[in-house]
Amino acid sequence: MFLFKKIVGPLLLPVSVGLEVMLLGLFFLWFTRKEKAGKGVLDTGYWLLDAGYGARNKEHGARSKE
Repeated sequence: MFLFKKIVGPLLLPVSVGLEVMLLGLFFLWFTRKEKAGKGVLDTGYWLLDAGYGARNKEHGARSKE
């Protein structure tokens, strides 16, 4: 169980999940005919990656303090 947690744990971090979803979207775009689904999955992965880094929240917080 400990080994399972050590292997799977880093894969479930927000940045890792965003990158995995983006890779899935690229797979849909390149290797299948489902381009519309691939674009949607790629966009979702981008937003997950953006939310994982928290860049938008920091900028918004800095503006509201001024």
